[in-house]
Amino acid sequence: MFKKLFKDKKGSAVVEVALTIPIFLLLVFGYIFFMHGIEEKLIMRVAAREGARVYANPIVGEDMRVLAIAKAEEELANNNVSATIEAYADGDMRIVKIEKPYSTRFPMKNFTLKAGAAFHIEPYNR
Repeated sequence: MFKKLFKDKKGSAVVEVALTIPIFLLLVFGYIFFMHGIEEKLIMRVAAREGARVYANPIVGEDMRVLAIAKAEEELANNNVSATIEAYADGDMRIVKIEKPYSTRFPMKNFTLKAGAAFHIEPYNR
């Protein structure tokens, strides 16, 4: 009786599919969420670079820190990303840092995406 039970292969394909489909879906959706995080980090990196570039080009009579933050916010808004922007000076360097909490729909630890850029002041000579 047991020999007949183990020799019968009917339904084994259904069991294999039932076991592999959840694993496959987990991999596909994990890849999608991972790539979405990479995309947001690249957008933040571009926004930080543009903000630092504006901050490093002084215009007489203008608060360049405010203009740098506005430029970074504009870049983020164009790509539907909301994040915290910080701009500060360190000697001749002008630095813009951006942070954004990133959570997944998987039961995993939440991450903080960080991006930053630093430019030297570009002196303006007439």
